[in-house]
Amino acid sequence: MTLSRYATISTFACALALAACNNESGFTGGGDGGGIGGGGGGGGPGVTFEPLMQYGPGQTPGFGAIKISGDAGEIVFVDDADPLGTNPNGEWQLFSFDIGTDVVTQITDGSATAMPSLEDFDLTDNGDSVVWVSSDDFVGTNPNNQFNVFIASTSGAGISQVTAIDDGLAYDPQVSGTGVVVFLSDSDLTGDNVARDTHVFSIGIDGTNLTQVTNQPLNPENLALADNGTKVAFQGSGDPFGSNADNSREIFVIDIDGANLTQVSASDGDSLHPKLSDDGSLVAFTSAADIFAGSNLDGNYEMYVGQTDGSTVTQITNDAENSGTYTNGTPGGFDISGNGAYIVFGARGNLTGENPFSHTIFWAATDGSTIQQFLRQGTISDSAYANENFDAENPTIINDGEGIAFESTVNFTSGSVPTFVKIYTTARF
Repeated sequence: MTLSRYATISTFACALALAACNNESGFTGGGDGGGIGGGGGGGGPGVTFEPLMQYGPGQTPGFGAIKISGDAGEIVFVDDADPLGTNPNGEWQLFSFDIGTDVVTQITDGSATAMPSLEDFDLTDNGDSVVWVSSDDFVGTNPNNQFNVFIASTSGAGISQVTAIDDGLAYDPQVSGTGVVVFLSDSDLTGDNVARDTHVFSIGIDGTNLTQVTNQPLNPENLALADNGTKVAFQGSGDPFGSNADNSREIFVIDIDGANLTQVSASDGDSLHPKLSDDGSLVAFTSAADIFAGSNLDGNYEMYVGQTDGSTVTQITNDAENSGTYTNGTPGGFDISGNGAYIVFGARGNLTGENPFSHTIFWAATDGSTIQQFLRQGTISDSAYANENFDAENPTIINDGEGIAFESTVNFTSGSVPTFVKIYTTARF
């Protein structure tokens, strides 16, 4: 359930020199409230109506990617800053920030060109490990500087090389809580890819059990791995069942052993960025297609949830504005809870009659029965609600839906640093 996007890291909110960055709470919503991600509880000290806040690390503006673990306890990000004095050349490195302890760790120490994409990493739902792709020779097992998959503890306890590719590259790694890694590659790693098409591969974090998962020309992109390691979803433009003649990008799901390839969406437009529930039974995605004839005639991105066996698809939103996107309209700004009960997504739409002007975050039941806007007048301060530059995005739903983590430049709490990207967590209410 980790989620990411390109972002201006901008120090996340406070200078590292402050070290013990402030945690503030005071969100409304009743009940016992907080404790999410190591912060305080609802009703504690803080500014009325404002959600629990967790500052993140950094010192100088940088441009990279942010990912938040599914339990909202760990942030991993790419930055070219030097917050610890261990990156004096200003190279792009992986860092972690433990929300409960405010500890910043520099995970990598490699070259500026090491990562083929600044988003080519993933972390486990519990935030204890991160996988990424690099051409660096971190541990002496990549002397030819090929793009391989590496793994490390987010606490900085050491780096291991997972793959041993010497011809081609790996990219888009995803890791499960059971120690399974999937990635994309155009290499012939098992003798089953002589044509050198792009396929999905799986491997254990110890480098064993390398398997080519897909065997048909599907052009897979944007992998999503179930946390139990049983299924992988992706968007692909292939036509394995004769139901994608226009070769639009559709959502496919396959078992980790290569069995039971299933096409979940079927339309004349693109369906993108799948996210899987922990057991792999449900997949959330966004689509600009008119999947149900007449339900998306304007071609905006809408949110959908499907059974991964292909039996049903539910359309969650139908609005004149994009849903499941970031502020710039790029699709992918959403997440699904571990138990599959809820999705959380960014949107500009006025889905509940409480969002007249902003890009904000909504949550919905995956059966389509409920949509709620949780950052709204009465749950945050009037000054934040009225901010003409209001934005909240990159949502991650915490565990089984008890909370939501997101990033914003809006100053929801009195201790906020203007213009910096900040990480917030709040109860889902």
